[in-house]
Amino acid sequence: MVNITADVPPPKMGDVPLVTAVHNSLISPPTINNSLLSSDWAVKPAEKAKYDQLFESLQPHNGMISGNKVKGVLMDSKLPVDTLGKIWDLADMDKDGMLDRHEFMVAMHLVYKALEKYTIPNTLPPELMPPSKRKDSVQAATLPGAVPVLPNLVMGIDGTKPAIPPLPVAPWIVTAEDKTKYDVLFQQTDIDKDGYVSGLEIKDVFLRSGVPQAVLAHIWTLCDIKQSGKLNSEQFALSMWLINQKLQGIDPPPSLTPEMVPPSFRTKPPVDGVIENNSAPYSNPELDMITKDIEELGREKHILETDIAQKEADIKIKNGEIKSLQSELDTLAATLKQLENQKGEAQKRLNDLKGQKSSIEKELNDIRLELEEEQVQVDNLRQQAEEQEQSLKSQEDELSSKKQELEGLKQEEAKLEHQQKDSREQLDNLTKNLQDTQLQISQAKAKITHLQEQHRQMKDAVSTYEAAISSGDAATVSEASLHIKPEFRDPEYSRIAMVNGGSPVEHNKRFIGNEKDPFSGLNGPADSGGSDFGGEDMFHNGEALQITFCHWKY
Repeated sequence: MVNITADVPPPKMGDVPLVTAVHNSLISPPTINNSLLSSDWAVKPAEKAKYDQLFESLQPHNGMISGNKVKGVLMDSKLPVDTLGKIWDLADMDKDGMLDRHEFMVAMHLVYKALEKYTIPNTLPPELMPPSKRKDSVQAATLPGAVPVLPNLVMGIDGTKPAIPPLPVAPWIVTAEDKTKYDVLFQQTDIDKDGYVSGLEIKDVFLRSGVPQAVLAHIWTLCDIKQSGKLNSEQFALSMWLINQKLQGIDPPPSLTPEMVPPSFRTKPPVDGVIENNSAPYSNPELDMITKDIEELGREKHILETDIAQKEADIKIKNGEIKSLQSELDTLAATLKQLENQKGEAQKRLNDLKGQKSSIEKELNDIRLELEEEQVQVDNLRQQAEEQEQSLKSQEDELSSKKQELEGLKQEEAKLEHQQKDSREQLDNLTKNLQDTQLQISQAKAKITHLQEQHRQMKDAVSTYEAAISSGDAATVSEASLHIKPEFRDPEYSRIAMVNGGSPVEHNKRFIGNEKDPFSGLNGPADSGGSDFGGEDMFHNGEALQITFCHWKY
């Protein structure tokens, strides 16, 4: 071990044999045994589900769990404090005093491995690193601090590198079509046109998606790979893709998978070299022995470095514990002094309270006496209130009775008003009928007077006609008597007039003006004297004529 850093001359390799050209041959580098350096640290799906369930049970805030919550879980494992401190240092990758989902999974996985008697490594195994932070598989296999094993042996004769097949590169999960669409939105969001969008610039775009703020914060953390507080166009496109996945019901992963890492953040594979000169492998016993010695020295160095790192971690933890205990001691001393001061103040306060107690007891007795007097007054007032309440109740009953009586009187009044209205209408009808009747009586009286006058005139005319008939002298009949036209309203009179072809007056005119007596044939042939009224005079007493006129009248 003491010669590991000593300068020694280059070993004798012997003569290099001549080799013939062999096309496309490769020289494999010596293999390093990693069986003593690491175990299978990969997290199985069942274990990951268990860790996620435990993470959710601690009620994370914005996808993070504080150190106080994690402390209780870690202490329940009963592992040594130094081991738990190392686990915390490995898990808290960003050193913010809190663990996200992936960091919590790493911490719990290391705890379970420690309980299974695995040695906690000084650096986080690549299997437990977030996908975005994992190194190339070739670099991860290199021993920290190991001496390079004769790199010239893996070179060609002319110094060119052998052809190494390139590592497969996973295609980016964001398609070219989506990238183009998100680039348009990126250009609109990038206000200062610096090629990056800050949290302030992207805030409105994120909130308009409707995704919960806790999920948006987790998406920002995933996409801000370098923790720079801003995103380029590829990171922005990845964040919008994760938001769309969440809108479709797919939660963002705890960490970025290899296919999610933007192309500009992926580790570029080494440039492949092609062996153009032909070479053939050869074996040298001295070289093999030196190689084995170097490997052994490398392992011893690694063990020593691991032991040193372990001791340094133990010292660091012990120093932290001492510092914590000293701080706790100082706190307890200050607390003790504060409690002593509080004790003196409490004693002083107690003495004051005793004096206050005496005065309060005296005031209490005075108040008790006043209370008794007030109680008596309250009882009297309560009794008066009850009496007034009873009186008020009787008055309310009487008022209710009077209201009912008043309601009955109002109904009776309305009924009488209705009857009065009906009686008034009947009286108006009777008054109108009486007036109509009186008018009819007046008209009847006038008509009777008129008829009496006509009757008198007709009676005088009849007398004149009878006298003329008796004397046989028609000249005694005045012209006015011949033009008397009485009003005849008897339906029978109208019927006779229609039968005779005219009114009775016209018939009389024809009778008077007729040259030949129409009644000459009633009493036989005419007498010798040629008189048309020979024989018995049928109008000698005027009764027939009177009867005829009366019939016409009525």
